[in-house]
Amino acid sequence: MSPATSPTVVAMCLAIALWDVTTRVQQSPNPPADILTIDGSKNPELLPEWFVWEKTLTMLARDVAASRVDSKALVKDLGIRDAELELLLKEARDEAERGERLYKELAPIGERMRAEGKSPLAILEVVVPLTFEGRRQTLEARGRLYSALSDESLWNLRNWIFVHIIQKTKITLHGSEARSFSFPW
Repeated sequence: MSPATSPTVVAMCLAIALWDVTTRVQQSPNPPADILTIDGSKNPELLPEWFVWEKTLTMLARDVAASRVDSKALVKDLGIRDAELELLLKEARDEAERGERLYKELAPIGERMRAEGKSPLAILEVVVPLTFEGRRQTLEARGRLYSALSDESLWNLRNWIFVHIIQKTKITLHGSEARSFSFPW
């Protein structure tokens, strides 16, 4: 799954697209096009923590669910202790489920509100807080892992994330999507 197709990113893009329409209506006829390209191999610091952890946990959950990896191989590849793997996989499953729920919740809300003739700004007032709540929950999952994993396992996991997620991520965003992507929440 590419970084741009994870459920929370898709939901955020939907919200941002609506925000962008509202912004364009409220601004001058020719607003400057903001473009943000983040290449994790060149500027890893520009990838927000919420995005990195969402991508990592979702990918781990999907790989394990699809039996693309087994737990012994995962322990070896991640460099974490056997006992800590279950906690990591629980957080991964929870993250994947949260992302799916968020996507399933946001799509009908936007459709219903558009059908009711609500303005893009009114839709954003509902959708953006839900999206930011998803980001907050992702960061809480990261915090639980930071507290529970041994220093060695955490170090190894962070290195694995850097090599397998951050350095392989390249994203190009436009307009208000670019402006809000880096918000931490």
